[in-house]
Amino acid sequence: MKISGLWNYSETIETQPLFTEALPFFTPKYSDLFNAFYRKIRVEFNQYAEVSGAYISNAGSVEKTEKKDNKCNRISESASYNSLTHSKWADYIKEVKKYINRSYFSLAAGILITLLILYYFIKFSTYRIYGLDFKSYADNLVPRQRLGYVAERLKILFKENSGSANSFNNTMLIGVNASHIFEIRNSFKSWEEIEFYCLDFLELQNLNIDFETVKLDNPTLSLFFKEKNEKRINDLVSILDEKSSDHGKWVMIFIEHFEFGYNDLFFNKIKLRILKRFVDNPNIRVIISSEISPAKIYDFYEGSIRRLEKSIKKGDEKLLEKRKEIAIYKIDYKMWLHLLGGFYRLTIPFEYNNKFHSNNKLLKEELDHGRYLYKINEAFKKGPLEKDIPPEHQILLIQEIAYSYYFSIWNSLTKEERYTVFDIAKDKFVNTNNVDGIIDLLHKGVLVYDHSLRLMNESFTNFVLSKVDSDEALARELEQRKGGSWSTTSSVLFLVVISLIVFISFGEVSFLNDINALIGSIAAVFTLILRIGGIFTFGKSSG
Repeated sequence: MKISGLWNYSETIETQPLFTEALPFFTPKYSDLFNAFYRKIRVEFNQYAEVSGAYISNAGSVEKTEKKDNKCNRISESASYNSLTHSKWADYIKEVKKYINRSYFSLAAGILITLLILYYFIKFSTYRIYGLDFKSYADNLVPRQRLGYVAERLKILFKENSGSANSFNNTMLIGVNASHIFEIRNSFKSWEEIEFYCLDFLELQNLNIDFETVKLDNPTLSLFFKEKNEKRINDLVSILDEKSSDHGKWVMIFIEHFEFGYNDLFFNKIKLRILKRFVDNPNIRVIISSEISPAKIYDFYEGSIRRLEKSIKKGDEKLLEKRKEIAIYKIDYKMWLHLLGGFYRLTIPFEYNNKFHSNNKLLKEELDHGRYLYKINEAFKKGPLEKDIPPEHQILLIQEIAYSYYFSIWNSLTKEERYTVFDIAKDKFVNTNNVDGIIDLLHKGVLVYDHSLRLMNESFTNFVLSKVDSDEALARELEQRKGGSWSTTSSVLFLVVISLIVFISFGEVSFLNDINALIGSIAAVFTLILRIGGIFTFGKSSG
């Protein structure tokens, strides 16, 4: 008996579309682009149909068999067909089970790979946004010791290098509100193995001296160091002129308030003349105490040069004068790079008091950051903060008392450091591209690591936000910078949404046939998104 009208589903779908003739209004009018996309993502039943033998009949092409007069003949034909196909169904079912097992394995593998990618991506984003990468650095390389210990360590280092005939004998001590470095100065002053001289730049302008014509001879040095002992001045001049290493004692020159007048071209020239007289001498140890890092001096010269270059116009009557002024700035700038390049820079953090005791936990968190704030705690021991006062009111009172102190801290920061401090104060996020600035702030004590990077206390955080809001120019600059290259919040949310979409998409069976290609596509998309978000934008940082 001839049996026709049985074929594979894949053949049917190409020759005889189902339902379209009977119900033409179900036929959608899609574009070629959509049809191509749908063919790519639609669920693949062809392979399943081939394995399972899910045949269907085509009524339009089935040849009508002649009616049989005998009912038993039809029954026998049906039984014959069933007997032929029954043995094949068992094989088909086994193949289907194998296919399903392979599909579940591929699905599980795809989900596992996606979860791993999502985990490492979220970990990477979280570490960069909250600065978790700096935990090891903060725990191991940011000291929490007393200043007396720092002074003793420096003495040991100076002793070990006392016989070296080179000019790398100089140190620059940088600390927020550098008055707390006085203890180091006093320790060196009482050291019997050296001849100690102290020069305060803050008092130079009070001297009745014409700095343009003055020579750094005995009378001038006597005024600079406030030294009335002529023998000590003569010995110093002798060492400065000879530059030999035959002297029994070496000289230490301690320079205070180095930050004074850093944005004054004329006063900076005076500093340059003095430093050129003292450095590059194997018998002299120059120690500079400063509230600002050298980067802030460099920023002054770089900014002045850029400003003058932008102001130059063709046909300007003052063109030659401006070019001469630019040349002066460039000469002094290179001189600073040369002189300070031989100094070892040591950042002195706030001194934490091991004897700080208070029943008020908030006071401990707010005031255990240097001697200035510690003295406020001493005043509060029997004061109003021992009463039941809301924490926010206590923070506002501390901010009011320490306003000038916080202002001096803010003023000592470089522009890049201010950006970092403002970012953390604003939304607790940090731009980890500015690695140098973050490290400097950690060493100064302005930033601390407590589960993540944060400012030293809440009162200083409030000060930063109020200071930036009151400074309209700085606020605009910070907002432009934040919106242009470091829009952290929007980038992170966007990346998380995309990651979830990719994760859900693995539930489609059609994606399991080519996991490698899909992972490559995900990597390409992530790279594009990360570039848009600015996470891989490693800008130049100055700190």
